[in-house]
Amino acid sequence: MFGGGCSLEGVEAVCDTKRDLDLDLLDGMASMVDKSLLQQVEQANGESRFVMLETIREYAREKLEASSEETLTKRAHAAYCLVLAEEEAADQSGTEAAERLERFALEHDNFRAGLEWLIETGDAEWGLRLGAALFRFWETREYLAEGRDRLGKLLKVAGAAAPTKARARALFAAGVLAGEQGDYASADALIRENLDIARQLRDKQGVAVSLNALAVNARDQGDVAVANSLFEESLVLWRELGDQKAVARSLSNLANVVKLQGDYPRAR
Repeated sequence: MFGGGCSLEGVEAVCDTKRDLDLDLLDGMASMVDKSLLQQVEQANGESRFVMLETIREYAREKLEASSEETLTKRAHAAYCLVLAEEEAADQSGTEAAERLERFALEHDNFRAGLEWLIETGDAEWGLRLGAALFRFWETREYLAEGRDRLGKLLKVAGAAAPTKARARALFAAGVLAGEQGDYASADALIRENLDIARQLRDKQGVAVSLNALAVNARDQGDVAVANSLFEESLVLWRELGDQKAVARSLSNLANVVKLQGDYPRAR
């Protein structure tokens, strides 16, 4: 089930969903390691990761597909991926940013498998949420084409068209990745749809973030007047929200645009 290996926590979450196994999972994993069916790899943080030989993994997959447990197990795997990705994405502590990226990298094949199953089964809500949780990893590690492809498929899943927060976040993610590739037409279209949904949902923070992203795209395309207007609109919302860090970022962005317009006294 797991691509690229897994932690003991992952095995517990996916393979014992009913809590009815007649064996201790840790003992079972240790036995498989002793029999060379699994490899136990120690990570830099001291945690163990278990990797199954590919031939054995393929055999196990065939047995799972022939059983009545396939759907339950794959859904449990997707649920584990979703919870893990959202928890990691929500951790904004700068000191652990590198470690967080490494954890995403370790689980990337699992996330891919989870996304593929959610797309295949048409689970729009979980799929959109998982894609949105992964997008900063895709952006930072430059999996731009892959991220856009997967988000594009998720946004087309039946049931994904509803103006939900999950769709809004996936649209924003797809828009940012498109902008990173220089596809500004697609980026603007995606982020403007994201902006429309944020306004429908009365999500003031979402509106501010979307306006800022559109401003960045306008600036990068040389349209400094539009960028100026959008940054100012975003700044008003951040001040209303009382987010001082976002206010500082907006003022910095606005100052840079004003400099491009040659208005140095205002920039100061």
